[in-house]
Amino acid sequence: GDVVGKITVGYQGWFACSGDGAPINGWWHWSQNWGQPPSPANTAIVSWPDVSEYEHTYRSAYPALGNGKPANLFSSYDQ
Repeated sequence: GDVVGKITVGYQGWFACSGDGAPINGWWHWSQNWGQPPSPANTAIVSWPDVSEYEHTYRSAYPALGNGKPANLFSSYDQ
C-alpha cells in the first residue's frame, strides 16, 4: 500500500509518572533522570501533550503553561 496522501497516527503507551502505581515508579519517557520530575533542565519531552481529557494527571516541575494551567502530564499506566 501507498501512504502518499494519507494521514497516519499512533499512540505510544509507554509513559509513566511517579506516583501512578506503575512498578517503575518514575517519569518514564518524560525525563532524562526518571527519578526526578520533568523540568526544563531534565526533559525528554519533544512536544507537550494535551491532557485535557485525562482523568489522572501528574504535576511536572515546569512552570505553568501559557494559558495559566499547571504543566501536568499523563501516565499510560493508569488511564
